[in-house]
Amino acid sequence: FIPVTVNRNAADNVEGGCQEHCFPRELKLEVLYHQVSKFKKRIVESSLVMDGFDKNATNQDYDLEVSFRALNYEELIIKFVFGQDIFVLLFCAIGGFTVIVTSLFWLVIRLSTRLESPPKLRFIRMVNLI
Repeated sequence: FIPVTVNRNAADNVEGGCQEHCFPRELKLEVLYHQVSKFKKRIVESSLVMDGFDKNATNQDYDLEVSFRALNYEELIIKFVFGQDIFVLLFCAIGGFTVIVTSLFWLVIRLSTRLESPPKLRFIRMVNLI
C-alpha cells in the first residue's frame, strides 16, 4: 500500500461551512518516488491537496495538477526506503565517526593540559558504547 495524505484545509474557509455538498475545483496530486534504476521507480508516498471549494453541484469543471518528484538521498533515509543493511552500515559509520572525533578531542585536551597525570583514554569502553 502507498500512503496518500489528503489536505482539504481550504474547505474550512468556505462561508457557511463545508461539511456536505461541497466540491473542490482545484486538485494537486504530488507523487514522491525512489528512482531504483534507469527505468524502474518505486512510489514512496503521495499527497493530494484540495482547494477552491464551492457548493455548485451542477458545475463539473475542475483542475487536476499531477506532479512526480524523485526523493533525494536524505529524504530516502528519513522515509526508511532502503534495506536494513544500509541502515546498519550508516549506524556503524556514524558511530565510528563519533569515536574518531572523541579520540581527537581527547588528544587535543591531553596535549594541552597542565595536569601532572592527565586521564587515560579508555578506547575499548568508548567502542563498546557503539
